[in-house]
Amino acid sequence: MARAPIANLFASEIHAPPWRCHLGPRTVPHKRVLVLYDGKGKYPAYALQTAALASNLASHFARPVRQSVTAYRPGEMKHYAAVVYVGTTFGEPLPRGFLADVRAAIRPVLWLGGNAYKLTNKAFVRAHGWRVLPSDRSGRYATVRYRRARLTITTRQLGAIDIVHRRWANVIATAVTRSGRRVPWAVRSGRVTYVAEAPLQSGGGRDRSYAIADLMASLFGHKRVRHRALIRLEDVGPTASPTQLRQVANLLSARGIPFAVAVYPVYVGALGQHPRQRITLADRPAVVGALKYMLVKGGTMVLHGYTHQLGSDRNPYDGESGEDYEFIRVRENSDTKVSYADPVRGDVAHWARRRISEALAGIRAAGLPRPAIWEFPHYGATPAEYRVAASMFVGRFARGNYAMRVHGHFKLQTLTEQTFPFLVHDVYGGPVLPENLGYVIGPDVPKSGEGSIRSILAAAAAQKTAVRDNVATFYYHPFLGTGPLRRVVRGISREGYKFVSDCAVLKG
Repeated sequence: MARAPIANLFASEIHAPPWRCHLGPRTVPHKRVLVLYDGKGKYPAYALQTAALASNLASHFARPVRQSVTAYRPGEMKHYAAVVYVGTTFGEPLPRGFLADVRAAIRPVLWLGGNAYKLTNKAFVRAHGWRVLPSDRSGRYATVRYRRARLTITTRQLGAIDIVHRRWANVIATAVTRSGRRVPWAVRSGRVTYVAEAPLQSGGGRDRSYAIADLMASLFGHKRVRHRALIRLEDVGPTASPTQLRQVANLLSARGIPFAVAVYPVYVGALGQHPRQRITLADRPAVVGALKYMLVKGGTMVLHGYTHQLGSDRNPYDGESGEDYEFIRVRENSDTKVSYADPVRGDVAHWARRRISEALAGIRAAGLPRPAIWEFPHYGATPAEYRVAASMFVGRFARGNYAMRVHGHFKLQTLTEQTFPFLVHDVYGGPVLPENLGYVIGPDVPKSGEGSIRSILAAAAAQKTAVRDNVATFYYHPFLGTGPLRRVVRGISREGYKFVSDCAVLKG
């Protein structure tokens, strides 16, 4: 009988400071970048979706302005710091004024993917030393080599870059087939950089999209070399172990490492439970005390949903908090992979705002300060819900998902994941803190492969090599104890990364 009063007293003795991170106007880029896409042809929705992915990466350096390439007017690019063109539709009618301005080098241009054969006429080849031939189908590609990094590649078809005069053309990346044959993947001459594809969606922690991110830095003369790292402690709810939370906080604090802790305020048991548990943070003062302790020790609280599951539904597993999706309906396929299905409600934006407000009320009822950063459970949400979260929080942790818009509606089945190697201001309207290394799988940590410490460190090493100014982020479940965490922290530090706070990244 004495345990509850003692725990309440212990929790109230710790004063958890509110999050103080003053973000000035300089955190939003003042330059503008023109992002052009193919508005004609059979697949305008796909072209616009790809332009959104390009805009997300470019937003780290400048404010993107998206526009159909067919609407381009001669001399228009002089009003921007740089131009990105994403070619997704073969034979797109490119305006003569656009081609002339690219050839005249009015502004730095990053050309991704198709239709570069329209640019590389005889005069261009004489001046720049390269041209584009019909697609190169050399076989299955194994890696892209960029700045000594080996990045993953999935396509079998690239634009064929033909180097005519090596004196003028600088091959800055190569694609390597499984048989060892190398072909140019990216070339730069003058103020034009061309990449033989437009790989903007992400395929893991060592994806070649990070080379695109680094190439964008070159458009704006960004030459800073800096490698920073973030840690996020994941899925902390009312049933977490207060002892383990304190141990993890002590480990990181002793090394001077700031960290984030993703919290949901209400735990709901699995559907098979009778009676089914429902526990709030306010019911567990010892956990609240541990969370306050973590904030004192350098932690930043992230709101990670309300229940991290969806009521009485299997979404898609057993309905237990921490396992299921909360803000979008999903289905588990025969290969155990998850696909997005439907919104959770008709007026999804209203529902999301109410759900987030309930989560904030649960945090407030526990006596904890209001979180300023949000993270959707499993990153799953509709575009409308992403916008709601962007309007309610200073920033978000995310592997962003971006869908095609068809006939005025987003097709959730086309949601495409994109991970970032640095802070972006995405098309949903807010700053996004990256998560790009994955997490340690447990309780039996694999020695290699996905979810292993070796895999996380390999991804960190590849990103550091490919991206000159990057932020590498991994997340960790405190129930795994301090052993695996100590090994990851030690390995990332040895790679030359500096662990920083979320605030430091948000400030740029």
